[in-house]
Amino acid sequence: MKILKLNFQNLNSLYGEWSIDFTDDAYVQNGIFALTGPTGAGKTTILDAICLALYGRTARLDKITKSSNDIMSRQTAECRAEVIFSSQAGEFLCQWSQRRARNKVDGALQDTAQEISVLEQGEWKLLATKKKDFDQLVEEKTGMDFDRFLRSMLLAQGKFDNFLKADVNTKSAVLEKITGTKIYSDISQRVHRRSATEDEKLKLLRAQIEGIQLLSEQERVEISEQITQNRQQEVQLQTQLKQLDVEIQWHRNVEQLRHELTQAKAQQVSLETDKEAFAAQGAVLDTAIRADRLKDAYAALHTIREEQRKAQVLQQQLSLQVPQLIEALTTKNHVYQVTENALLDLKKQWETQQPIWKQVRALDVQLKEQQKRLHEGAIALREVQDRQRQFEREQQNYQEQLNHQEQQLKASEQYLSQYAQDKHLVEKLSGLALSFQQLKQGRVDVLRQQQAHTTRREALQTLEQAIASLKADKQALVDRQQALQQQHSQEQQKYQQMMQGKALSHYQQELDHAREKKALIQNIHDVAAIRERLVENEPCPVCGSEHHPYRVSIPALNTYDDQIAQLSAMIRQIEQLEKSVRHLEDKLKDRQHEISLKDSELLNKTSYFEQTAQSLKEEKEQIAAIEQALQVREQQLLRELSVFSVNTLDETSFAQLDWRVRQWQYHAELQEKIQADLQPLREKMAALQAEQKLLHTDMQTRQMRLNEQHDGYAQVQQERFKLFGEQDVDQLEQQYQQQMRHAEQQQKQAAEQRDKVKSSLEDAQGRLQQITEGVQQRATQLIHQEERFITQLNQHGFEQESLFIQALLPSSQLLALQAQAKTLADRETQLNALMADRSERLKVEENKQLSQTDLVQLETEKQALLPQWRGYIDQIAAAEERLRQDDRHQLSLADKQKQIIQQEQEAARWKTLKALIGSSDGSAYRNFAQGLTFELMISHANQQLRKMSDRYVLLHDRENALSLNVLDAYQAGEVRSVRNLSGGESFIISLALALGLSKMSSQKIRVDSLFLDEGFGTLDEEALEVALDTLAALHEDNKLIGVISHVSALKNRIGTQIQVEPLHGGRSALKGPGVSRG
Repeated sequence: MKILKLNFQNLNSLYGEWSIDFTDDAYVQNGIFALTGPTGAGKTTILDAICLALYGRTARLDKITKSSNDIMSRQTAECRAEVIFSSQAGEFLCQWSQRRARNKVDGALQDTAQEISVLEQGEWKLLATKKKDFDQLVEEKTGMDFDRFLRSMLLAQGKFDNFLKADVNTKSAVLEKITGTKIYSDISQRVHRRSATEDEKLKLLRAQIEGIQLLSEQERVEISEQITQNRQQEVQLQTQLKQLDVEIQWHRNVEQLRHELTQAKAQQVSLETDKEAFAAQGAVLDTAIRADRLKDAYAALHTIREEQRKAQVLQQQLSLQVPQLIEALTTKNHVYQVTENALLDLKKQWETQQPIWKQVRALDVQLKEQQKRLHEGAIALREVQDRQRQFEREQQNYQEQLNHQEQQLKASEQYLSQYAQDKHLVEKLSGLALSFQQLKQGRVDVLRQQQAHTTRREALQTLEQAIASLKADKQALVDRQQALQQQHSQEQQKYQQMMQGKALSHYQQELDHAREKKALIQNIHDVAAIRERLVENEPCPVCGSEHHPYRVSIPALNTYDDQIAQLSAMIRQIEQLEKSVRHLEDKLKDRQHEISLKDSELLNKTSYFEQTAQSLKEEKEQIAAIEQALQVREQQLLRELSVFSVNTLDETSFAQLDWRVRQWQYHAELQEKIQADLQPLREKMAALQAEQKLLHTDMQTRQMRLNEQHDGYAQVQQERFKLFGEQDVDQLEQQYQQQMRHAEQQQKQAAEQRDKVKSSLEDAQGRLQQITEGVQQRATQLIHQEERFITQLNQHGFEQESLFIQALLPSSQLLALQAQAKTLADRETQLNALMADRSERLKVEENKQLSQTDLVQLETEKQALLPQWRGYIDQIAAAEERLRQDDRHQLSLADKQKQIIQQEQEAARWKTLKALIGSSDGSAYRNFAQGLTFELMISHANQQLRKMSDRYVLLHDRENALSLNVLDAYQAGEVRSVRNLSGGESFIISLALALGLSKMSSQKIRVDSLFLDEGFGTLDEEALEVALDTLAALHEDNKLIGVISHVSALKNRIGTQIQVEPLHGGRSALKGPGVSRG
């Protein structure tokens, strides 16, 4: 995992939006950078922003929630953090943010928001917004939860040696994630489960083989002899039954043939009746068939007749239409002549009026021009008059302004003279106000610190109570654990007493044997009828035995009920005890785990209580010092304000002072402005008076010229009235043009109507002649066609055409009669064939004479023999099934024995593997694999450690899994515990471990960014130089190392730096490569 870019807003002292691009060339080329700045400037805030974006929490704070956010910058309404990182899974964007209600600084905190997106084809695709999904995806894509992130990638203040001093489980979890050794836990658990499964399979096979019972050789021989005897008897009975079946079937065949002959004769009588009923319809059918042969000839004749009729009707219509069209043509010629004469008259009038219209138009143009000049002159005169009135209004306005400015100037001079001392207040008020606001903010901060101090003191009391409660809870858990251990011992003792040194399968086998014996007795009772027919020394028809011990004396059905009930109850009790013991063992493990958790929680809270108590004491002293400083500043500020007659420090006093300053500034600026504005006003007044005189002279000249133009316009207007009156030339000309267009249109319409009538007449005359010729030709053809058709009628037996038409039938009716006639013929043919066949077959069967016995007696004999034959069949089947079942049992027994041998080998193999690496919790193989991984990590760490110091060597504690010791070469090779190291020693070794972890990677995680917060202050100058060289060398592995420290040598040694510079008001700013502000 590698951090590529960081964006954040309003976190602690870093107000506003900031961005750090870790892909900048400076980071890529150097691989190591330093975060520098004074204490409290905000260096660690940059690491907090990374933690917030990924996990919603920081190393210094717990989860940021709706009720608590101590990282949002003061007096801001929102904060956020974004990180872009890359891993084997791709490139991802994690976002965290929180805002206040209504986006106001005093609004209540809202729920935090988190999002994770993946970069696909150059665009961010949203993956999750819900908190649960977000946390799961971040851990999946980074390969680390928050605690593992702090131990392997971001070593925060005070937590640099967390991995070094972590317990075995914590180290195991970190190594499992970073190196991908979880598979060994899975393998160990699967081996454990597989071994148990194979053992269960072996037990099941052994139990199955115990329930298989086989027949003896003597029993098999007796059963085979019984089968042979029964089969001979069955063959004799089967021969008799077959002969009876043949005779019975012969009787039935004869009776069936006689019955079929009787039915055929009845059908023949019915057929004759149907033929007589169809006789009349048959005659109609013959006539219709003859008429149907002439149908096509008649259709052709009918077509010619219809064509002739239609032509004669049309000939008559055209003979009437031609005279009407001749008369209409004469009328249309007259109308055309009238419209042509009207058009010629209008054209003559048009030519007569043209000279008069031309003269009137010239006068109209002259009038229009003079009217335009009159209008322009009137407008110009009005403009001059308007300008004169405007100048009068301006002159009056300027005079009023001049009087008002002089009055204001006099009032301002009086005010400035009366309040001359406020001139100094203008210069000092901003500084005094700033001091007052700082004092006020200081009081607010003190009050907030006091409230926070009180809250933390109350929280400390609550923590003290929680510690006491934890101790009580732990003691209660210890007591419950002891009670559970006692109960477990009692249950274990009961179990051993009940088992009596035997396995559960032993009691299960006894139960199965008892149940089999009970089933055997039940079978004996079920064959009571067979048992009664048994004779001593004679074979049994079922099993073939000659000895029958249960023929007279039969065991009772409930003989084994008590034994089965006792064994079932004992097995249930044993299984219940096993379940109870396992349950108690699980509860003991859970109690031990709870006690361990309580110990850990008690230790953490006790340590936190002591640190918080010391912090509260120092905080109280700091608040008292701040209060004293604020009192001194307040007295000094009151002395400065007394010069301006102010004796109290409050908002009202400063508001009055601010009003006084604004009044002084207003009157001073007003005095200066009025003095500057008076002279231009006076000059403007003089200019307006001179221009007004010129406008008056221009107005008189324009009035005289306008009167002369009015006289000339009246003279031209009188001349035009004498010539043409008040008529409009253009309108009259348009009327003439419209009349001529109308006359031309009427002439055109008359010509079109005349031509249309003329064309219709010519067409009608031509069609009349054509139709007349066709009628004459068709009349001759019709005579020949009718003569030919009459001849055909006579040939087919029709005297006249009407009889032919009467004989014609519709196609459907004709087809129906034909089908009915065919059906009758087919029935007659089939009946004749059937009667002949059945008569012949009956004669053959009667000649056979297969039996002299009647059918009823034969069927009675068959019913008497069938039960005997079926009894022999059942006995043979039962005996053969016993032999087949015994064969299957023998095969199954051999197969089971073979399976048991194979399963014993398989179970032994898995048992051996389980002894090596198997365990229920997966620890056996995992601890072995992680031991190797731990050795590899120690090797990587020692490589880094040798670069920094030749004094220390990390050793794997063989007696304690995943535990470390340190060999001190400067103390004669003494082996020391990691918990007995100094601060500088812990830092060097923790740094070596962190670098060793970063060198290790699996297919899931690769640590390519490492951030170190403080810790270098514990190193001497030489060790510091070596540590920095070691970190810088990691650039070869494409790793990015970030260092935070106050050590000046470290800041001078690292060229690439992000500087955190404090500003006024508790704010800070960032400066460095890749840094930008939004």
